[in-house]
Amino acid sequence: MLSRRILFVALLIGSFNVSPAFAQLPADQTVQWRFHQTPSTPSSPVDFRVIATLKAVEMNRDEVGWEVQRLEFFQVLANGTKTWVENYPGLGTPDGLWWATHANPLAPNLDEFLSSPLLKGVATADNPADDDLTYSLESSPATIGVYPHTASVTYALAPQDPVEPPIKSGDNEPVEADDTREAS
Repeated sequence: MLSRRILFVALLIGSFNVSPAFAQLPADQTVQWRFHQTPSTPSSPVDFRVIATLKAVEMNRDEVGWEVQRLEFFQVLANGTKTWVENYPGLGTPDGLWWATHANPLAPNLDEFLSSPLLKGVATADNPADDDLTYSLESSPATIGVYPHTASVTYALAPQDPVEPPIKSGDNEPVEADDTREAS
């Protein structure tokens, strides 16, 4: 009887050690895309930025499922910046998560976030006088690294009002990726 109890306790303790519910998850991450006026020229001014704030919610070995908690859009203008925000945007994935493979899941690096799922929706303008922003953005690692961290991005950014012209769009354009919130 005592050996059964010991075996049961050992099995119970062992199950806690491998249970994904008790696995440590990586810290929140921030991924930023900087769109230059001339996409393949690093010295050209940045005229648009998109920042994704990510929270790890699932982990399977070297893959982490990230929830996009917030998308922020910044259009850099001569007289200031227009800003739009969407909290918890829907993603074009079956489970709504951005899955990334990491060499070390507890210490992800920026290059592991160069491929994003389709991010698509409407972000709310910070200034009530501005139109909301309709966006579509999807990235992959670039074949040619124009920047230290280069993503190839297909995107469309436009006012929600269909009469207004698009703000910016591109197809597989090189975009500078960064993991900081610094403006440039």
